[in-house]
Amino acid sequence: MKEKCYITEHHGIVPYPKPFQQNNKDAKMKKLILAMTMLATALVMTGCGSKADENKTPEQIKQEVSTMDASQIQAVIADYQKAIEEKTAELQKETEKLKGLDLKEVAGEKGKAIKDNMSELSKSIDKLKANMEAYAESQKKK
Repeated sequence: MKEKCYITEHHGIVPYPKPFQQNNKDAKMKKLILAMTMLATALVMTGCGSKADENKTPEQIKQEVSTMDASQIQAVIADYQKAIEEKTAELQKETEKLKGLDLKEVAGEKGKAIKDNMSELSKSIDKLKANMEAYAESQKKK
């Protein structure tokens, strides 16, 4: 049986791809798409961020704590501690960046951007600490 071929301008006579080759590529693509979909679903289900919310008010925390037991409150406090440690590490990195700049850069836009970021990180850390303390106080009352 003669193999079917086609003629191309650059490569001359080229055989048509065999059916199993195309199906193999399709199968690989399907597996890749499935894997990417599963990964995306896993990320959405678990959440990418921390459970520590710096924007909660004390009233929200009191209301939330009323439905929690001691182990749940302790888990939330641990989440806040972890978030504070992460923000503190970020703040330390920014401090090191600022120390590495010369005087002109510190006074310039680059230094201003680093200082602004450090200020935001400090505010965030303060809010996280306040919320963590509110959870700890609520835990003492239970």
